[in-house]
Amino acid sequence: MHQEATVCHLLRGDGPKTETLLGERKSRFCNGVLNGPGGKFNPDETALQCLCREVEEEIGVVVDPISAKHYASADFYHPVAEGYYAHKWRVHYFTATRWRGEPRPLAGFVNLQWFFIGKLPFDRMMSDQRLWLPAALPLRENGQLMELEIFYGDGGLRTVGRWVFRLVEKSKFVKSGVT
Repeated sequence: MHQEATVCHLLRGDGPKTETLLGERKSRFCNGVLNGPGGKFNPDETALQCLCREVEEEIGVVVDPISAKHYASADFYHPVAEGYYAHKWRVHYFTATRWRGEPRPLAGFVNLQWFFIGKLPFDRMMSDQRLWLPAALPLRENGQLMELEIFYGDGGLRTVGRWVFRLVEKSKFVKSGVT
């Protein structure tokens, strides 16, 4: 059985000057890795409700849900034995362009920093993100969604063994309660 979670990329600016907020994680999972705020679903919570709650808990801002755009969903598989994987996570990725409050590190983060989306520090992020994030972020505006399957190559989740992605129309996205 997998767990579901969300990740939010707050965006500010336009065109090549668009920036996203990333924070250095301080947790058992992804400790020291840069990521957007987010976390696990509570029972009976939609992805958008989870996103808004987690962003407020982790960085103290209230996301305007109308500005939140779902642009990717990824299924993560962790190796359990040679050639065998366990489906551990389904993560739904959003951007948000409007929020109230000033971002500050609260639960789960050591610090926060803005990065130009054309110059993301992939060497400090989850290893899978360099493979798909640059192609997925522009999808937020054109009615498409990237679905991913990520198979990690090691137990430490530092390498990706293989990955698959497909573009789907948001209107045909079959995972209920997300978009």
